Amino acid sequence: MTDWMPGAATPEGALRIGLAHGRVQSFHEDADTRDIIPPDRAASAGLDYLALGDWHGALTVDPRTQYSGTPERDRFKHNGPGTCLVVTLDGGVPHVETVDTGRFDWQDVDLNFTPDADVNTALSGHVPQDAAKRRDLLLTVRTNGTLRLPEKGALIASGKSVADSFGLFRLLTDDLSTEVEAGDLDAIATGGALRSAADALRIEAENETASEDDRQIAARALDRLWNLSQEDV
Repeated sequence: MTDWMPGAATPEGALRIGLAHGRVQSFHEDADTRDIIPPDRAASAGLDYLALGDWHGALTVDPRTQYSGTPERDRFKHNGPGTCLVVTLDGGVPHVETVDTGRFDWQDVDLNFTPDADVNTALSGHVPQDAAKRRDLLLTVRTNGTLRLPEKGALIASGKSVADSFGLFRLLTDDLSTEVEAGDLDAIATGGALRSAADALRIEAENETASEDDRQIAARALDRLWNLSQEDV
């Protein structure tokens, strides 16, 4: 799409600015590469600056070649609000300033836990105190590692308590393992049908001969049972 640029004439003393929409790399081996823009096009065409679109996040290819991103982003692929670039050209290396233009701030964060972690502190680090900022924040928190059953329950409860104040809030715990001690199940029940159910779920969640799906289902059911038991405490 930019093959014509090296041969394009420019009046003497004018800046050479290219504008194109497309990819500078192929993300699949079998993808059609005819629409690929050579990453060195600015150099090969003698451009002062090459402004690119297609990539929805801001991306610097080289000092003279950049994707500006979109004024308002629409997915978690790129963290942050929408942006534009203010580019100043004087014949030398371009001066590029990023300016936030989007209302909504997209954030996708990872939290790794150990059994002794302070879950409230870990989560609060990503929860703005200003309610107005939460309203325009779309936050996905991906958790991994291991927490004891009470701490995992506290994390889920904390997430639920703030979720409604966000534009969007997702707490993903599928990859967060649960460490269960016998005493933890006493918080569900010390006997009867509830305790029998909790014991059975714990055994199934830790059963190495069971499928991974069955173990995860049992672990999630135990998490749910624990949280339900705490709602009336």
